[in-house]
Amino acid sequence: MATITCEQVIAKFQELRAKYYNKNTSVYMVTTIPDTMAASFIETTPNTIWKKQYKYNVSENTPILCAEIEVELSGRSFKLQFDRPYKQDHHSEFEYHFGFGGHCKGYTDKRIIACFPRSHLDDVANGGLDVAELLTVSSVEAIDEAYVKRALALLVLGGYVKYWDAYYEFSAWFSSFGMFPGADVKAADVILPYIFDHLIPFTNTDIEVDSE
Repeated sequence: MATITCEQVIAKFQELRAKYYNKNTSVYMVTTIPDTMAASFIETTPNTIWKKQYKYNVSENTPILCAEIEVELSGRSFKLQFDRPYKQDHHSEFEYHFGFGGHCKGYTDKRIIACFPRSHLDDVANGGLDVAELLTVSSVEAIDEAYVKRALALLVLGGYVKYWDAYYEFSAWFSSFGMFPGADVKAADVILPYIFDHLIPFTNTDIEVDSE
């Protein structure tokens, strides 16, 4: 197996950031959480605050339920949004966003779409995060599977790219060194487990959950 250095990882990360981020487009990345995983999350995190919101690229006719989720990565907190149906809307935008068929075939109010940040965090010069610092490990720490998962998650959770092609190019690059995740591993099979393994629990029980 070929060796790999933090400097190489950082250089590839910045290359992908430049290639797959365009501040002039409103595109952002989403992925569908498997219904069994989504139902388990809803059941086991009753303190999650689901707020009714109008998201006009999803539906102009009815609100959906949105929750802000925080994930820990290298000691920092990263936010993303979960979308859930509030009630059925038989319009193509709603069905497409939630992955339902025509006339809301397969509808379930347990469907969750994870929506990743639209824009990347500020550079360290502007008071933001230092990507190089987050991707640098000491000489006694290994660039191993756990490291690769953090690097892949940072690319997505930090909003540094707007297209899933960036994730797959990064993944294939790691694989070229004989490292995890290997060929043909779907993004959701890495990113979603990372999210649910590193959730920062919401603990304020004084706020009422807004759902019906």
